[in-house]
Amino acid sequence: ISTLLDTKVCRVDENNKAGYSPFMLAALCSVKNETESAIIQRLFERGNVNAKAVYHGQTALMLSTSHG
Repeated sequence: ISTLLDTKVCRVDENNKAGYSPFMLAALCSVKNETESAIIQRLFERGNVNAKAVYHGQTALMLSTSHG
């Protein structure tokens, strides 16, 4: 993921077929170490924190809190 972000061509706000962006899916990850935390932080810096999932309208924050 870090390498893809380095290319600066990744579209972190583009939704997959289920209606979620990489940014939203990252909010569901459990962070195990500082390296993973840094990668998630990079996604958060580039993504739209207010973007909503296509089908259910959740934001990354909503997804994160609903999944603990």
